[in-house]
This record gives sequence, C-alpha cells and structure tokens, in this order.
Amino acid sequence: MYRTFKSRFSSRSLRFRIIGSVSIVIFILILLMIINNLYAIRIVRSQVFESNKNTLNIYMKQMDDAFSDVENFLAGMSSTDVNIKSIEMPARDIDRYLAQYRAERLLKNSIWSYKMIDGFFVYSNPAQIYIDAVQNDINAGDRLRIKNYIAQRFSDVHTAGLSRSSWTPVEIGGDFYLFRVIKVWNSSVGAWVKVNDLIEPLQGKHFSGVNHLFLTNEDGRPLLADQFLDGRIINLNKNMDEYHLTNDGRNKYLVIAQHSKHGEFSMVALIRDNNILDGLDSLQKSIAVIALCVIVILLSLTFMLRKLVIAPLNDLRLAMKMLKSGNFDVKIKSKNLCDEFVMVNHTFEDMTSQIKRLKIDVYEEKILKQRAELQYLQLQLNPHFFMNCLSVIHSLAGLSKTTLIQDMTVNLRNYLRYALEGDHLVTLEKEIEHVKTYLDIQRLRFPDSLICKFDIDAKTVDALVPPLIIQTFTENALKHEAVAGETFCISIAASVWSDALAPKLRLVIIDSGDGFQDPILRILQEGRKISDVNGQHIGIHNIQQRLTLIYGDQTRIEFSNEPGSGARVDIEIPLQQHEAKAVLTS
Repeated sequence: MYRTFKSRFSSRSLRFRIIGSVSIVIFILILLMIINNLYAIRIVRSQVFESNKNTLNIYMKQMDDAFSDVENFLAGMSSTDVNIKSIEMPARDIDRYLAQYRAERLLKNSIWSYKMIDGFFVYSNPAQIYIDAVQNDINAGDRLRIKNYIAQRFSDVHTAGLSRSSWTPVEIGGDFYLFRVIKVWNSSVGAWVKVNDLIEPLQGKHFSGVNHLFLTNEDGRPLLADQFLDGRIINLNKNMDEYHLTNDGRNKYLVIAQHSKHGEFSMVALIRDNNILDGLDSLQKSIAVIALCVIVILLSLTFMLRKLVIAPLNDLRLAMKMLKSGNFDVKIKSKNLCDEFVMVNHTFEDMTSQIKRLKIDVYEEKILKQRAELQYLQLQLNPHFFMNCLSVIHSLAGLSKTTLIQDMTVNLRNYLRYALEGDHLVTLEKEIEHVKTYLDIQRLRFPDSLICKFDIDAKTVDALVPPLIIQTFTENALKHEAVAGETFCISIAASVWSDALAPKLRLVIIDSGDGFQDPILRILQEGRKISDVNGQHIGIHNIQQRLTLIYGDQTRIEFSNEPGSGARVDIEIPLQQHEAKAVLTS
C-alpha cells in the first residue's frame, strides 16, 4: 500500500506533475490577484493621502500666515509703544492710567483684524496690571482663565514655558491653548487662541472624509480632550511626505500630518482605513469571484485530465506492472477511451502476446544451450591425466606386469565410460564409485602413499549431483599437493543440512597438503578463474559454471584452509533424490 501511494504521488509521476502544475497556476493567479488588490489599495491610499495632505498644507499655511501677522503686530507694539514703559515707570499716577487706557484701546481696535486669534494681553509684573482684548464670541470663563494663568505664571515666564520664540501649546483647566509671548522690559505682550477654535472651523466640508482632526505638540500628544485620543501618542518621527498607518486595536487609520513653521505643534488628520477602501469593495468582490471561477475551471480541467489521461495511463501502468511480474494474460479496459489510448492498449496486448511467444522460444533455446554447455563442460577432460595413464601402462608393459596392466585398463575404461556418459545428474553413490576408480588409477603412480577417507551419510546416497564434481577437486588436490613417497590423505564427507528454505546436500573435501596459497585463495573466493604461466586452470571454474547453470543462486561453494590440515572445499546444493532426476533434467 505504501509503495502504491509512493508511486502515485512520486515527484516524477504524471499525476503529481499535472496536479503540481495546476496548483502552481492557481497559486500564481491568486498571487497576482492579491498583488493587484494590494497595489490598488496602495494607490487609493496614496491618492487619499495626497488629496488631504494638500488640503492640510493649505490650511496650515493660512494658519502660519495669520500667526506671522500677529507676531509682527506684537513685535511692533513691543518696540514702538511707549504705553508699556509708562505703565511700568510712570512719572505720575495719572500717566499710568492714561497709558493703560491707550494700550487697552490699541488692543481692542486691533484685535478685529486678526480673526485667527482669540485675544491679546499686556501684563506688567511690577505694576501687577493686566490688560487684554478678546474677540466678541469669547466667553467670560475662558477670558478669566487666561488672566489667572498669566497672573500666576508671570513671575517666572520660563517656568510657564511661554518664553520661546514660537507659538507654544499650554493646557489650562483641561483645555488647550496656543500662546505667543514677547518680553518687553518687565512686562509681557502676547496673544492666545484656544485650540478648539482653530480646529472647529476646518471640520466639516473641508475635511469631510477625515474621522479625527486635531493638533499635537512636538511629542505627538493630541491637544484635544477626546476619549478616542486620550493618552494617545501620534508618531510624528516618520516621513510625513508618505502615508503610514496607525492602529487603535480595532481599526487602522491613515495618518496625515503637517508641522507648523511658527509654532511647536502639528496639525494631524486621521482617516479610517475601512472608509478609504469602501470604494474597493466591488473590485475586491470581482477579484474574489474571478479567483473562484479560475479555481473551479482549473479543478474541472484537472478532473477531466484525470479521467481522460491519468486514469488510462494508470491502467496501462498497472498492466505493465503485472506483465513485469510474469502475467502475460493481462488485459486493459478500452471502454469509453479516446482513440489514441484504444490504439495504445491494442498495441500493448499485441506486444504482450509476442513477448509471451518470444519468452517461450527463448526459454526452450536456453534449455538447449544449457544442455550443450553442460555436455561441453563435462567433455573438458584433462589430457595430462590420460598422458600419465598411458605412461604408467607403458612402464608396466616394460616390466611385464600384465595383471596391473589389466587392472589399469579396466579402471581407465570405467573412468572414460563415466566421464563420457553425458548425464547431467548422477547419484552421489555413482560419483563416489567413480572417485574410487580414479584413486585406484592414481595408486599405481603413488603406491602405498595415497589414503582416502569417506564419511557418507546414508541419507545422501541417492542424492543427485553433477558428475565429476567430487572427482575434479580430488584430482586437483593430487595434482598440486601429492608428492611421490610421502603419505597423502584425502577426506570426503557428505551430509544433509537444512536451512529456513529447503534441505541442502553438503559436500566437504579436505586434503592433507599445504592448503591454498593466499593469492590463489582470494581469487577462488572472488569466483575468478585461476591463471599462471602455463595457462588457465579450468577445472574449478568448470565446476562453478556447471553449478550455476544447474542450480542458479541456490548453490554455494566455499574455499578455505583447514586448521592443522590442507585445503578445504565446501559445496552446498539443493537436496534432490534419485526419483526427481527426470523432473530436473527435463
């Protein structure tokens, strides 16, 4: 199940690539719509910002111009008016009263020309005289509050914060005022205006889209007693030529600010972001509808591709998987498919039939080839052995030992008959008899020095083995290890060994020689062919090839050196009894 899931959703599968491609297209389209929406929002905000920024600049300039005129008036009064000096240091008391009267008349006659401010005042600290003039609409409470504030703070103008050369915001009794004060000797000439009186005329038609319009001090604190703005600090350190947003926890506001050139304050307008984007509701809805339509179309296209392309390809893939596992009768449904897939399915079925026939032909040819190879390998006899046998017979004839010659020829005849029979499998009993025949021949070369021990389990007597499998290793041991005049021992054992799959026949051949040399042992363990100056030694390699041809990967042959003895060869092959020979060789 895991492999099926992995194959269906592999990064290289067609299903994954189609779904991935559609997902990427959907993502790109949605991303473009989001970017377009964000761009539109930014443009609308910028336009609203620029429009209100220009309006704010106009009114701030008008306000600064009015404050500049008031400053000019105060500066002229403080430098040219002798009434102030007469109030402080009169020659006679009557002169003070007259100077006070003239100063008051001047202020009252001048204030109507400066509609932006609420009042003028002159305060003489030595004489403790306060003179003022206010606009007609100023109530008595504000006028008295200003008088008391000036009288209380005049003793230390610096402490009052009114000695700066600009309009300074001051909070009096919960209301905010702007003061401009000029020091003349020990007196002060100044003007004041209530912040609400500056803002109220601007609200309404001039800033109809603005939710909050107010003044702030240099720290960004609003100069307005408002629940929304209570304790709120407006960040004025940002670039006010570009818009930025602030948040009150529930709504976002567009911030527009303009700093005064004549005062320590700024005019700030807050516009709720939702109000700005009201005009984009229809556009956002259109974008959402378009995005939904695109997603539906792409999903429908994906479903159609799955039905028309992916599903038939998946059926074809499953059929090919079944074909790979050996099922040559697999069929693919061709109902309700397009002509191209019908043609592919018919071609696949024709190909399956041809592969099935071809596999049968190849299998039969392989069997014939294996039989030919086995016959060829069996016929690769050692000519050196026969030359030695003929030399022995010739020597015995010269010695007139007819009985030994007869025994030699009988053994050689039996040896040749067994080797040339051509059977692919023989019983272990027959192979052992052949080994004994071979040893009888060799005893004529090595009289009284050749010993062979057999340890054959009775259960293995009828087991089938390839012919010459034991004789080849016996011959190899005698050829390379036996020395005339020295005792040489060969031990041959056969037993049954069972593993988790099936019982095995184990053959062990051990000699008493010096064992395999290390280079030769590595070559044998790696399954390579042994070569020397005299050419290749085909005997052991012959056995390995024959075992592989007959048993495939069910056989095992190991080479080692037996501790305290010589070379050791372990052979394991599947245990097959004599009655199974017909099945094995067919």
